[in-house]
Amino acid sequence: MVRTNKTNVLFASNLESHGAVREILLLRDLSPIISVDHYILTDLHGNYRERYDLTKVSIEKSGMLNPIVVVRTTAAEWTKQYQISSNGDTLTKHTTPPDDPTSPVNVVLCGCRRLHVAESLGYTHIDCLVVDSFKEAGLICPRQRKNFKQKVDNAP
Repeated sequence: MVRTNKTNVLFASNLESHGAVREILLLRDLSPIISVDHYILTDLHGNYRERYDLTKVSIEKSGMLNPIVVVRTTAAEWTKQYQISSNGDTLTKHTTPPDDPTSPVNVVLCGCRRLHVAESLGYTHIDCLVVDSFKEAGLICPRQRKNFKQKVDNAP
């Protein structure tokens, strides 16, 4: 199992920031857009439980490649974005924004599975790229997926 220090921070090996601010954040201060139940309890779109388990094994063995992408926003903005992006999607188990529209919130847009895995492994903090808008986050996430795919494709 990879443990990088005594405070249980899960660091990413990829140091590219893509113009975002890099921060180490407490897991309890993050709000994933997708519930852990989506990965654990559903078997939709290609066995999410299997993907969750593979991610867990990978992080235990090698750590995390990319930092998770967090949008620092308000509950009102998250609600607005949620209504746009969910678009009647009843298959994905989304989490919901806080009731108070002015509440500040750190929304995990890219890396929900890694966040849930880190929590299950006992990490208390995680490496994040923090941006101020969903649009900025939407530009970073595809770059991370491409980076991850290249690493997997080039693995021995």
